[in-house]
Amino acid sequence: MQLAVYIAAIANGGTVYQPYLVQKICDSQGSVLQEIKPTILHQANVSVKTLAEIQKSLLAVTDVGGTAYGYFQSFPKDIKVAAKTGTAQPGGSGYRTSTQQYYDGVFVAYAPADNPQIAFVSVVEYGYSGAGSGAPVCKAVFEEYFGLNQEGVIASEDVFMYNE
Repeated sequence: MQLAVYIAAIANGGTVYQPYLVQKICDSQGSVLQEIKPTILHQANVSVKTLAEIQKSLLAVTDVGGTAYGYFQSFPKDIKVAAKTGTAQPGGSGYRTSTQQYYDGVFVAYAPADNPQIAFVSVVEYGYSGAGSGAPVCKAVFEEYFGLNQEGVIASEDVFMYNE
């Protein structure tokens, strides 16, 4: 949840919102009974210049040469994705054998980069890398959200699975 709040604040220019799960409650006829409005917790203490550099760096992750470029290269030019891949090294006993070290994959993103509508966070236990485990899931979510996946089918080569 903290990663979602973090990436959303970067996406929107530094405003930190209180997370909530429900936007509105409707009765069986569709009439709105209650609407929940976003609550601002505070403004991040980050300069506009620094925030712009962070946003620029996140955009480079999905651009040519970036660690997640391959997943988002086919997206339309008006839906640029800003993201950060990561590999967490938890160090717990279940993560290391005598011959193998295991890692968690971390991936955060938002899109469109110039007018954010959606933020995404993925932490995949034993996922090894964020690009290999979280980026394909993010791609599928963003394709669905933006209506890019017309057939509703995810190509099997885009799905990462780790088996021991």
